[in-house]
Amino acid sequence: MCRALIIGAGGVGTVVTQKIAANPIFTDVMLASRIKSKCDAVLPYPKSLGANYTGQTSIGCRIRGIEDGKERTYYIYNNCDHEQAFK
Repeated sequence: MCRALIIGAGGVGTVVTQKIAANPIFTDVMLASRIKSKCDAVLPYPKSLGANYTGQTSIGCRIRGIEDGKERTYYIYNNCDHEQAFK
């Protein structure tokens, strides 16, 4: 079984938390945010979400930092069929 740590309870963090919580392979999900109320808003019923979604899902993270002395921004994303990913 797997554990997940999600940093940030904004829009992407909320979707990622809901998808991970709905996947039985994960035994533990930890959501970290500077604002506790955002975590509270996400976590009460995450396993009840997702079963009825259809269509394509796109989840991504924007990563910003310094590499070789220069500021860099990367966007890593995944597009998939939600029904297949949810199974």
